[in-house]
Amino acid sequence: MSLLKTQDTGYYFDVSDPYNPQFQKSDRALLASIADEIRAKPDGGFFITYMGSAVGTSPGRLIETDKDYNIIHQWPEDTAGLLNILGEQFSPHGLSIDFEKDLILTSDFVVPITILKPTLGIQRANTLRLWRLSDRTITNTITIPNGGGIQDVKFIPGNKESAAIATAVHLGQVWIIYPFRKDAKGKLGKAELLYDLGPKARDTVAIYSDITKDGKYAYCKSATTLSIVLATNKSSQSPSPPPTTSPPSTSPT
Repeated sequence: MSLLKTQDTGYYFDVSDPYNPQFQKSDRALLASIADEIRAKPDGGFFITYMGSAVGTSPGRLIETDKDYNIIHQWPEDTAGLLNILGEQFSPHGLSIDFEKDLILTSDFVVPITILKPTLGIQRANTLRLWRLSDRTITNTITIPNGGGIQDVKFIPGNKESAAIATAVHLGQVWIIYPFRKDAKGKLGKAELLYDLGPKARDTVAIYSDITKDGKYAYCKSATTLSIVLATNKSSQSPSPPPTTSPPSTSPT
């Protein structure tokens, strides 16, 4: 792991010729380590989730680069945001951005240092952070009860509520996140169970997901046990699920 060697964690290539990529530069964040998800900015540069601090503890950071791939921010940087990530585990792994709706979602997975031996136990998170893209501030912490590592999150293309799906590794479940619905405390950002992948998906290493460009189907892959395709639109016909799955508990549209 990079935190053990203090090596660079970001590597940038010119892929104008995809068969002959040219290395441009590398870097590492000063406050964070363990780079995970990456999203390109429309005007150049990237957002990158770093799951741990510089020494692999919590909190991690959401890193932003400029168009020349220099690290320019390690979010959050405002006082309220810093208090938020210091008050509850912040281990951002999943990352999804809706540039038109001014939304960022990050999902918290595990504290990296706790997966190294010797360990007193892996610290898994149950939360996602909802951000306002325009000023890079956290607007709500969304909890999936007993989620045990929210590894992945992705906005559903074309969804009328800008909903996203998130995977809870301990539970073996897919949840839907509604950024414009209010939670029990009256804050924007609400989570609801969408689908239980069944006992074979519980307590695995990871659950990855992707969504078709039309937003109709989601693919979920447990790292060790099974794959499943979900319909994310009422008008779509979902393939018959394997015997280990349960019916969807709600619908995102």
